[in-house]
Amino acid sequence: MLCAVCLKGTDQKRSTKGAAWISGTFQLLAGVIVAWLFFFWLGLALLSIDSRFHDGTVWTGNWLERE
Repeated sequence: MLCAVCLKGTDQKRSTKGAAWISGTFQLLAGVIVAWLFFFWLGLALLSIDSRFHDGTVWTGNWLERE
């Protein structure tokens, strides 16, 4: 928190509309890439699950001792 005198003393430059547009576009692009990577890796993890898990046969027998 700054007092009015301190704020008046600082010569803060305001970002131009062009810089704000570029910054907003970059943030949007970064968000889309992060979301895409998240769902891509989630899909890879789901694909790596053994198919026997889905049909229920993984729970039959003593699966801890199997190799």
